[in-house]
Amino acid sequence: MKNNTFTELSEKYRKYLIQVNYKKLSYYSVFGADLTKEEIDRLLIDKKGRFVLAYTIPNLVQFIKSCDWHSFDEENFSKWLLHINSGSIYTSFDLDSLIFHRERNNKELNDLYNLLGLLDDYSFQTEDNSLSHLLSQTEIQEFKDEMADATLWSISKKVYLNPTLNKVFKDIYESLQLRII
Repeated sequence: MKNNTFTELSEKYRKYLIQVNYKKLSYYSVFGADLTKEEIDRLLIDKKGRFVLAYTIPNLVQFIKSCDWHSFDEENFSKWLLHINSGSIYTSFDLDSLIFHRERNNKELNDLYNLLGLLDDYSFQTEDNSLSHLLSQTEIQEFKDEMADATLWSISKKVYLNPTLNKVFKDIYESLQLRII
């Protein structure tokens, strides 16, 4: 199967193989919509609510088959999983960007904005009140509003990071619950 066919299957089943960078290493995980429950976005989490990151795609598949995770949309997930070894990364997220303290270019800012969206989905899915609280901090909301304006309305202004934002980003990074397999 060609990668473009796997991409088409990912779109059909709304399940995506993602790359997650953490502590300067790359891992694999899954993000997708639960088509059985109002298309709510879900990440691969274990039964303790930790975001699962795998060193390899075979490790990821083995973990999913172990049933030690909070499954969602099982029928579509199973159909998609049959083709994962022929697939390619749909997108990537860099958790380390939360503790990256220098001026960022537009792509890095956009990637950070997308990462915050992923973490919002994770905090909602796991009902993690402390992470939700961090993600709702005024500095985070101001950054997201500025990025949304710049992205959605094609505003060509420079987005500045509030200096206290780095502290909030660090707190978010340190609060993440991960399971590396």
